[in-house]
Amino acid sequence: MDPLLKKQFNKLPKNIRDFIISDTFKDGIKSITSEHHVLNKDTEIENEIVFILLGLEPLLDLEKNLKNDAELTQEQIQNITSDILEKIITPVKDDLSVFLEKELRDEREGGNKAQETVGETLKKENSPEDIKRVLRENSKTVSVKNLIANIK
Repeated sequence: MDPLLKKQFNKLPKNIRDFIISDTFKDGIKSITSEHHVLNKDTEIENEIVFILLGLEPLLDLEKNLKNDAELTQEQIQNITSDILEKIITPVKDDLSVFLEKELRDEREGGNKAQETVGETLKKENSPEDIKRVLRENSKTVSVKNLIANIK
């Protein structure tokens, strides 16, 4: 298990952690991919949602990331994004907002660290970008949710 992924997952409020590993989450993904006839893109769509829930990707980038990673049409992207917001994000939006605001505050406060510390942090192989890059490169076989399931 990647240490950064585990750390980020454990920082989430309990109800969001429980939601990510729940049947409700899994069923929501399956419902969305089935309804829009993109069952073959379920891992890519699931990973993008988990990136958002973990605070590794902004919600505002969802459409762009679906276009790049899942290779969907613009109409599919708009419809799927609408369903993701309704079925996946809305049930946890209040706790997600509090979590993301805290993450942003922590990041801003952490920005005052010494330059060497920031440089060392940027050199680490386990940055959020590294995790996303590896998962996207292997998106046909690696599900972020399956990785998270191994944390429990």
